[in-house]
Order: sequence, then structure tokens, then C-alpha cells
Amino acid sequence: MRNALLYWSICVLAVTFCSMIVSSSAELINVPVRNPDKVYTIGSEFSLPLGMRRMAISQDGRYVAIQFVDGNKGKFFLRLYDIESNREVWTAEIEEELYGLQMTDDGSLIAGITDDDVLYVFKKDDAKPYLKKQLCCMTVPPYISMSRNGKYLVVGNYIKKKGGTEYILVMDLDKREVVNLLRTDSSFIHLSKDGKTLMSYSEHGDYQGMEVRRIPEGEVMRQFLKGWEPSGKWDAIASDDNRRLLLKHGEPIKKSPWYDHKIHMYDSSSGSILWTYDAENSPYMAMSSNGEVVAIGEEDKLLMLKGDDGSRLGTIDFTALGWREGLFRMEIDDEGKLIALVPGKEGSSLFSHLYLLDVASGKLLWRSKEHFLCPAVALSGDGSTLALAFKELGGPLYLNIYRNLQVQRPYTKTTQSLITKITRSSREITQKTSQGIMTKETVKSVEKTAEKEGIEMGSILIFALTAVITAIIIITSYMLITRFRAPPPPPP
Repeated sequence: MRNALLYWSICVLAVTFCSMIVSSSAELINVPVRNPDKVYTIGSEFSLPLGMRRMAISQDGRYVAIQFVDGNKGKFFLRLYDIESNREVWTAEIEEELYGLQMTDDGSLIAGITDDDVLYVFKKDDAKPYLKKQLCCMTVPPYISMSRNGKYLVVGNYIKKKGGTEYILVMDLDKREVVNLLRTDSSFIHLSKDGKTLMSYSEHGDYQGMEVRRIPEGEVMRQFLKGWEPSGKWDAIASDDNRRLLLKHGEPIKKSPWYDHKIHMYDSSSGSILWTYDAENSPYMAMSSNGEVVAIGEEDKLLMLKGDDGSRLGTIDFTALGWREGLFRMEIDDEGKLIALVPGKEGSSLFSHLYLLDVASGKLLWRSKEHFLCPAVALSGDGSTLALAFKELGGPLYLNIYRNLQVQRPYTKTTQSLITKITRSSREITQKTSQGIMTKETVKSVEKTAEKEGIEMGSILIFALTAVITAIIIITSYMLITRFRAPPPPPP
């Protein structure tokens, strides 16, 4: 009885050891691979323009607008896709690349402006511009913002003539006419979702700072950051209701080419700073439209913070994932549930995958099968659809669409999930070997199965090695117990 108890105790310890190894080996599993649901081949003669906003997507992910260029002919195009009906709606030729490309929530309007100050607005059912207007602006490219309901559009630093006074131009898109000119310089503008308020960094008279105005009247409702003058590199993001402002500001460090970066979250109603983060280098930042979640990408990590108090929701360590150059692109949905990100740096020659991150768990859900150089990314506001455009070296320009983003099973530390996946691959190894198939072909076949299941061959080997070690422990313990067990008592 004592020997049996000892034997089974060793078996339990061996199984526990196996579970611990398998569980820890799950950390080594690559993020599961996700194939696109739809792939559109745009053409080998086309490539993406250089601007940041090369795509726009409707709130529900049904419509995707992408601009591309024919480098040989020097022609620019804007194309609209209806993802739900799986068709190209129209393709329009435009004079130049459109900056600040934006789309209304329902996809009914698409707007952008060229660096020659030509404003374009398209309707979703017509390749002919709904509005095309030559403007004159002091900034290249001009700043524009369109309300997500398609009611108003504003253009910053507008001038009536060269050398004249600067205005913010307010346009009623239903009437296709200018309804107000707000006399102020502006280097940041943002219309609220309903088009009723405008937040801007303004300079007029003796005033410098942030303002929130009523639209279309232009009446100043709130002012904050009074007297602040940007003296270095800065960027700003406003929430949909213009009640929160995320401001990144870099102050030059004396006798150094570097900047001291700080990120502030402001409450525009009170003008107070909700929290401040001291950043390293020049971080990439994003904020959910409701202002509840902030993402800050530095060279070695991604921080996810609460919008109201700056408390940490989670951290992704880039160095642990083998990333060395921070973020190239980052998109976040309206409620801050998902973040799409592409590692890398502007101008980098490194190829990388597209990753999808679940904010609540702080886990990477999946990565794209392909890896890209300088892709364009757009995430729908409801978090249902992700659009990715990239140029294959020496090949076509593609538009990949990922739908139902959270359906893909995330990688997990649980033993059960790992064993289930690896058992399928192990079973295939046995079947292929018994059929006399060559080892090389078997490995290739298993690699495909492993990729489909979201695991690597290394994980299969880890599991197999762990199983062998566990078997050795159990067999050895049994042999030792059998050999050295006490002799049976003599018969009475």
C-alpha cells in the first residue's frame, strides 16, 4: 500500500511537471495567424501615396475608401469598395493625393484636400465629385475636419487672398456653401461627431490657446491653455464630443538635438489637466473616440491608459516580442476595445506583420499571415472590420479585409487549448509516417496544420519533449519502486 501511494504520488508530480512545462511553453507560442476574409488586387502598376491618411472606413466597416497612384503616369485615384456586397463601387481620378482623408459614419461622404488647396467631397454612389472647390490656405497641406454625421466641414488657415487674414472656413455640406469665416489662425481643428462644436488651437488678437466654439455661429464657448505657445514638436487628439484633449508636446533640450516629451490629458470644460505622462523620445499616441482609452507607443513598449485618470490598463513589452523600433501605425476603435498596430518606424526598411490587440486582456489576438513594408491601416469605429493596404515588392497593390475581428481564438496559457492543438498535429505525424510518406513532406504538412491552428513547430517539439521526460520519470520511478520495494511477508 505504501509503495503504491509513493508510486502514484510520483506520477502526480510528473503530470504536474508536464503541465507546468506546457503552460510555460505557451508563452513561446507565436500569436495565431489570421488570414484575410477578402482580398482585392488593385494592380501591379499602382502603389500607395506617401501621406498618412491613405484610407478611410465607415463606422460599421461596410465602406472602405483607398487612394493610390500610378507612378508611371503620375495619376492619382480614389476608389470606394462596398465590403458587404463585395464589389468596387467606383474609381475617381483626382488631381493629387488627398490629405486628411475622412469618411462619415454611414459612408455617405468622403472628403480630403490636396496640398494645392483643392477640396474634394464625394458621395458614396457617384464617382463625380459632389463638391470640388479651389481654396487658398497658408498651411501645406491644409487642416480639415468633417463631422461624422456629414453636416459640416471646416478648413483651417484659409485666406481670401495671399498675405491676407487667416480664417477657419465653415461649410454646410447639405447646402454646399460656406456659412461662416472664423477670424483666427489655427494649427489644430476638430469638429465634434454631431458637428455642433469645433475645438481648435487659435491665435487671434492677444489670445493664444485652445478654444471650443459653437458651429455654425462660431461663438466661443470655452477657452483653456491660455497663453500657451507651441515651442517644439506637438500633436493633439480630441474626443468625439470635444470634451477631452490629448496633447503631446516636445520641448527642445538645451544643447541637444532631442526633445523632452510630455503627454497631457485636458478636460476642456474646466481647462484642467487630468493627468500627465512623461514620455521617452517621440511616442506614437492614439485615443478612442469616447476619450476613455489612450494608447502610447514608445520604442520599447505600448502603454494602455484610462482616459479619465491615466491609470494603467496594460502594457505590451516590445522587446519581449523581438520588436526594436516602436510603432509604425496604430488604430483604435471608438470604445477603446481593440488596437490594430504595425511595429516599425517611419522610413524603416524592416518588414512587419499587422497585429490586433485586445485592450481588456492586454493580449495580442492575432497577426496577419503576410508581413509588409509601410502599409496603410484603417479600423472601423465599431471594431468589426480592419482594412490593410500594402504593396508587394515587385508585385501588385493589395487591399486585405478582416471581418469579425474577435472571432479568432486568442492564444492562451491554458494547457487544454495547447494540448488540443498539438494533438491534432501529432496525430497527423503518426498518420503520415504510417503511410510511408517522406519525413520532409510530413514536416511541411504538419507546419501547415500548425500554422492553421496558430502554433509553431517549436511548440510541438516542446510538448513532445515534455511528454518523453514525463514518461521517463514515471517508468523510472516504477522500476525503482519495483526493484527496491520491501519483500512480501512470509506466509503464516
